[in-house]
Amino acid sequence: MALKYTLKTAKITDGGQEIATVRGLSLNDIVQLLLINREAASVLFDELNGRSADELNASDVMAVGEQLISSFPNFVAQIIAVAADAYEDDDSDDSPIATILSMPAGVQISALEKIGELTFADTSSKKLFALAVKVAQQKSQSGKIAQ
Repeated sequence: MALKYTLKTAKITDGGQEIATVRGLSLNDIVQLLLINREAASVLFDELNGRSADELNASDVMAVGEQLISSFPNFVAQIIAVAADAYEDDDSDDSPIATILSMPAGVQISALEKIGELTFADTSSKKLFALAVKVAQQKSQSGKIAQ
């Protein structure tokens, strides 16, 4: 039987102008983002340590999200870039990351909200997110990634 799946996407706009189309993050996307953002991942590890996915609620997720936005703007930009299929490991002034970092905060937050809705569309998604964090933490602790 052939696999039938249509990727769900959302348009990001600024002043009525479409600036990007984003998709939800896959489990692999989340793990990779956490592995290349060790400090941000550490914040997540600390917040989620010893808690099951069922214990997480919307205010917990918002609190962690706010901390990441204020402390790790590049991580936020990378999330948006990955969801827009525009991620490049490039720090030039015209890279997708630089473009995202120059967007107004409201546009970035709107993008994150849409990405979050697409990523965590059902209740089992919290469990997948907790699993992704745990996998990234185990890979980090086992020394399988370069420091």
